[in-house]
Amino acid sequence: MYGNVSWAHGRYTLVVDELISMPPSSPAFEPCPSEEVLVGFTAGTLPAQERAALEVHLAQCGVCFEVVSALAGGTSPGLAAPRAFAEQPPPMLARGTAVGRYLILAPIGAGGMGVVYAAYDPELDRKIALKLLSPHIPHSASPSEGQRLQREARALARLSHPNVVTVYDVGITAGQVFLAMELVDGQTLGEWLAAGPRTWQQVVRSFAEAGRGLAAAHAVGLVHRDFKPDNVLVGRDGKVRVSDFGLARAVQPTPGEASSPPEASAWGESPAGSHSGAPGKSLTGMHAGTPRYMAPEQWLGAAAGPWTDQFSFCGVLWEALYGELPFAGTTPEALCREVLSGQVRPAPARRPGLPAPLHAALVRGLQKEPSARHPSMEALLAVLESSPARRRRRTLALLAAGVLCVALPGVYGAWRLWHPAELCTGGRARVLEVWGSTAREGVRQGLLASGVPTAEPLWQALSRRVDAYTADWASMHREACEATRVHGEQSDALLGRRMLCLDRALQRVAALARQLEHAGPTAAGKAVDAAHALPPLHACADAEALLGSPGLPENASVRQQVQALREQMAEVKTQGELGRLKEALPRAEELTRTAEALPYRPVQAEALLLEGGLRLQAEQYSQARELLGRAVLRAEAGREDALAVEAWTSLALLDGTYQTAFAEARRSLEHAQAGLERLGRQDWLLAAKLLRARAGLEDAEGHWAEALALDQERVQLLERALGPDAPELAGALQNLALSFTRAQGRVEEAHAAIQRSQVLAERHWGTASMAFAKGETALAMIERHRKRYPEARAAYERALAIYARVLGERSSHYSQTLGNLAFLLTSQGDHAAAITAYQRAVNLERQLAQEDTETLALLLTNQAHAYSEVGQYAEALAAGREALSLRTAMLGPRHLETGVTLFVLGVTLRKQGQHAQALEHLQRAQDIIEATLPADHSYQAICWSAIGHTQLLLGRLAQARAALEQARALFERHPEEAQALLETKVVLAKVQWEEGGPGRARARQQLLELREQVDGTARPEVDAWLATHPAPP
Repeated sequence: MYGNVSWAHGRYTLVVDELISMPPSSPAFEPCPSEEVLVGFTAGTLPAQERAALEVHLAQCGVCFEVVSALAGGTSPGLAAPRAFAEQPPPMLARGTAVGRYLILAPIGAGGMGVVYAAYDPELDRKIALKLLSPHIPHSASPSEGQRLQREARALARLSHPNVVTVYDVGITAGQVFLAMELVDGQTLGEWLAAGPRTWQQVVRSFAEAGRGLAAAHAVGLVHRDFKPDNVLVGRDGKVRVSDFGLARAVQPTPGEASSPPEASAWGESPAGSHSGAPGKSLTGMHAGTPRYMAPEQWLGAAAGPWTDQFSFCGVLWEALYGELPFAGTTPEALCREVLSGQVRPAPARRPGLPAPLHAALVRGLQKEPSARHPSMEALLAVLESSPARRRRRTLALLAAGVLCVALPGVYGAWRLWHPAELCTGGRARVLEVWGSTAREGVRQGLLASGVPTAEPLWQALSRRVDAYTADWASMHREACEATRVHGEQSDALLGRRMLCLDRALQRVAALARQLEHAGPTAAGKAVDAAHALPPLHACADAEALLGSPGLPENASVRQQVQALREQMAEVKTQGELGRLKEALPRAEELTRTAEALPYRPVQAEALLLEGGLRLQAEQYSQARELLGRAVLRAEAGREDALAVEAWTSLALLDGTYQTAFAEARRSLEHAQAGLERLGRQDWLLAAKLLRARAGLEDAEGHWAEALALDQERVQLLERALGPDAPELAGALQNLALSFTRAQGRVEEAHAAIQRSQVLAERHWGTASMAFAKGETALAMIERHRKRYPEARAAYERALAIYARVLGERSSHYSQTLGNLAFLLTSQGDHAAAITAYQRAVNLERQLAQEDTETLALLLTNQAHAYSEVGQYAEALAAGREALSLRTAMLGPRHLETGVTLFVLGVTLRKQGQHAQALEHLQRAQDIIEATLPADHSYQAICWSAIGHTQLLLGRLAQARAALEQARALFERHPEEAQALLETKVVLAKVQWEEGGPGRARARQQLLELREQVDGTARPEVDAWLATHPAPP
């Protein structure tokens, strides 16, 4: 983030063979110049010959290069390129300058990599740190370098951890890459260490937090390469965060690869081997780092990896504890020699009481060969965080509290206190039972055997998610256990509730692993989504919620049946998430029957909610409504308020989003809100679901501003609860983007939101995923609203390509997206291509669906519109009438979607010249729209405009004018319908012409003016009318 890259890194190479093999008297080891010479170089006062010689030396000596960088004005060594090399720095941006969507407040730091500003994000109403990379670094001269920097920054943005400074956004403005980051109020670790005396325990504690940040980076394939005190921030909140990943490089370890350095891995070439070879690489990635903390492989240009960060970490911690570097050497070449020799200094005696194991851990981390260091940062941290002193302090505290018993219980108590590490260690074994090497390999092979071309990247994203989830699970399992068994801070009752919660979460992991061992294309495509749908573990630490919910039944037999039933429900829920509805629905129905026979309301509610959700997913709306209604009753009877809120929310989604029973949806939302308040605590997951349901209802009713406000509130809630990089935000930002589009056409804000959503989708799911494809579809819709049709088409085609690779073309996702592309082609006037696309989509949907679906009806309705646009009225009427029949049967004759199909048929009949039939269809559509939507909805205006046009063709001028004036008044309230307003004015001008008299001249003049304003698709019709209606004499 606050990283060091100089343009010189792209030009010079370091000759490693000669450096290693030559004796000290050879030219490769000539002494470094004096500081006076380096100062003269930066000041530009050296003679030309000396200057040329020094440039050669700087190309080979990273230490001197760093010194020159510091002398040239960097805030610390390495933060600025030498003045002799670099161009003049760009001027500071003024307060209020816009960079993307961000507004500059003030500069807060600068270096050779760029300038960091405090900035304001108006969309999310927060201050951020904005790093603007210097235009003088290599990317300015090479587009590929700019793309590389963007890729690396996006790789960093994949990382979300409390001990890492968060990257929110990455972009390019005026040719410069910028990063929007978390703004930390605090100081550097170096400043913290210098601020006053620190005990070794305080130092180790802070470094352990920083180490966790590095470990998190390694887990997602990133290496820092420049860990030092100035690249660690200590906030006023006391939290330690690693920053300045400017030298990090994204890596792709092979599946199943250990975190210890292999002989040859994706981290680089032979990192564990001898350092005697000549890599012949440039300084990029070679002298990346600060020399006083650089690992041997960095001096030598060998591959860097997690082992490199471990070396630097141990060097910095050694210096913080002992007040000196671990390697002797007062000159750069001496320091280099000592590091390469591997000779760590003896420990000074100035830190009395420092545990010997801690010192030994540092020595091991400072070994020359990467393979001799700790296997991973986690292994090193395990030593740092389990020192004998910590155990002694905990023991004394418990002794003071009178915890120890006498006689035989006292023996056990003493053993427990002096050996806490031996207690509460079973969580990891539990994880390995369901997600060990056998299960992982079974899932990987299942995905590879699915036939999905993107199986390998899907496996990478899936394993990353489940690895992180199970690691968190094991940590929480240990924490819950120790809170009762070691620290005595938690009751046995609460421990039992926490363990029960954790057991249910692990059951879902086990179910996912079992289901994916035999993954077909659909399951493989949804696998990463299912992994992200695992239950949030924070619920298992919510003492208030756990103690407030019903426990297991007291009857042992009933309790056993409930636990078995819940394990089966975990399997069925996973089947549904993987798209295996044919298998899941009959099993869910059976589980509901079994649960209803048990005298335990909570499990009845759970089973009904599960089956109701699956019926909703299968578009079996009437069955879903009945099941969800019963789930509400069982949940409330069983005092399961959270389940009741979830069931009410699902009912609201069913009625307000999938159906048009808006009044019923609103009542359900009121019940859900009351239930949420009755919980008496903040449940962000339920609150976020409820906000989405409320936004969906407002959207369906045409209340765009209200829907937008709710979607914004949902994003803010998730950010507060989970942080700005949570995967849950990807979908929330998609909804927000679409709400921006509909809310008065705020398409630029929509575009910013969908771009951020796609960054998150790429980070958590990967670009080969369904989640990323859905984001591309949303992006296409937004680009269409921005009138950027080529970009919209490209986004649809990217989504289609992903669906084809993941699911194959014979999938509903593919057919629906193909229908969306066809709609875009219609908007562009490419009707022939649109008709072809619609025909393919309709044929696919017919083949895929076991029965008629709303998707098929929608495709047929839009296909009818496309046929109508090119004058193929017979085909249009056939498609429209089939759609009308389907929608009437599935949704009813008064459903809004039935009204939409009636509207399309009415317009087609009008174009065909059957004006009376057209008017009848349009009036039926208008009756449905009036009964369903608010009076000011834009659909009302669209329908009134079509009715007015038809009345004109029937010669009913008064009725035509009345309908068109009503349409115009409504359109004027909807800026996003500007084109429709212009077309309505065109028809009104024609009415005025037909009314005769002096108004004809005005009517023709209006049409001449309107001709210049309407888009290209409407202009030919205006031209044709003008050609046949000459100006009156």
